[in-house]
Amino acid sequence: MRILLLAFVLSLFASSAVHGRTGEDVMHVRLPQGVNGVLVLQNADGQFVREVGRARPSAVMTVDLAGLPVGVYTLRVIGDDRGWCGRLVVDR
Repeated sequence: MRILLLAFVLSLFASSAVHGRTGEDVMHVRLPQGVNGVLVLQNADGQFVREVGRARPSAVMTVDLAGLPVGVYTLRVIGDDRGWCGRLVVDR
């Protein structure tokens, strides 16, 4: 399985100015072509945090970051023979 690494550095700020609702922390991820499976979020220890949803090739996935503590996370697509993962840094 080929794993494509992509580093995401995300500094969250008052998202009410972006989304118009207080307390909404989301990010959007466009997956590479050919990647298909379930997108999950894991913490720095590799523990499952939440399932984001079923990923389709070139899909734009919305990742809910509400309630996540500051730290480093991994977004990982599990399912097909062409895996994908990316790092996400939550820094409020």
